[in-house]
Amino acid sequence: MSIIKTLINPKTENYYRLKEYVLSHNMEWHWNAASIKSIYAYRNRFSECGIPVEEIDNYINAGFYGHTVITRNTIYDKDNPHLTDDDPLLPVVVSDLYRDLVNPFLCDLIRANVGRDECYIRSILRCNFNAVHSDQQGFSIPHEDHDSTIIPHKNMLVYLTDSGGKTFVGTEYHSPAEDDIVVFNSSKLHYMEMPKSKRRIVMVMTFI
Repeated sequence: MSIIKTLINPKTENYYRLKEYVLSHNMEWHWNAASIKSIYAYRNRFSECGIPVEEIDNYINAGFYGHTVITRNTIYDKDNPHLTDDDPLLPVVVSDLYRDLVNPFLCDLIRANVGRDECYIRSILRCNFNAVHSDQQGFSIPHEDHDSTIIPHKNMLVYLTDSGGKTFVGTEYHSPAEDDIVVFNSSKLHYMEMPKSKRRIVMVMTFI
């Protein structure tokens, strides 16, 4: 059974409003020099995901432009919390895009995919817009957005441009077209192929 599920994009007015704004010069982007803290952070999970460990040095800790809509909360091991006073225990909405554009689109999306478990959203853990340019080539580091051993979750990707850039989940992959929406669970590490041209802009959301 495939891990990567394709959702129906209703392509409503709310979707096109969201897309138009994100692709416009009004969108605020922030540079992130690396995707994750350590290239070796997920090494011990490569084999179980069907990813050869010996290929770990072939992946790049790619920089990207991001716009955070909902910050991720601190997900910690209850037996070994390592919390600081600054750790957020709840996801926090930090961009007006959520109220004005993201939430209306998500409501349309849920209605268009009613009855499908992969689009059953009880709580959002994180929401971000990511932009990757074609000056970097190769594959990003296989990773997960949260610690799935503590909180299993789902990932949603909404592809807003036609730049390509496959999404890999374990040994499966999706070759995206503009306006595609996919969901996959956190049982396997995921990573991406850098676009050959243009900007690869996606909305990334994790949820339970």
